[in-house]
Amino acid sequence: RILNNLNAAICIGQSYTVGNHIYTQTGNYTDTFRSASGCDSVVNLSLLVHPRTFSTLTKTLCEGESVVVGGVTYNQAGTYTDTILSSVGCDSIINLTVIVNPNKQTNLARTICEGNAVTVGNQTFTTSGNYTVHLSTSLGCDSTVFLALTVNPNKLTTLTRQICQGE
Repeated sequence: RILNNLNAAICIGQSYTVGNHIYTQTGNYTDTFRSASGCDSVVNLSLLVHPRTFSTLTKTLCEGESVVVGGVTYNQAGTYTDTILSSVGCDSIINLTVIVNPNKQTNLARTICEGNAVTVGNQTFTTSGNYTVHLSTSLGCDSTVFLALTVNPNKLTTLTRQICQGE
């Protein structure tokens, strides 16, 4: 009598064959065969069937960013389904939702009098010029403010008048 102990693992949807028996479910199976010399050959099979796994992911990006899932790069809003191999070599289905939040650009043109100031974010400006200020939106994305500032000088006028006494 010959005894064979087998441990095997397959993915759901696959099968494992011992002799003319086909197995598709997790379990312990025993098959007895007759060898060419007329002796019994016993095969003990311990079979593990790995399930298909499912994952749901939501990734929020800012405009210009991307995410890589299963070797595929995504940078557009939408819902995607990917099939990758799990650590045991079976299908792993990933349902991915990508949300893309916009970056924001704002153009400001301001005119102030000398001695006054304009504040954008945490920066204060007091001289004429074109400025770029980088901030973040409430969603954590880039917000760029382009400020065109004109500072008008204060005018000083000196008046000389002659008057007569009593006027």
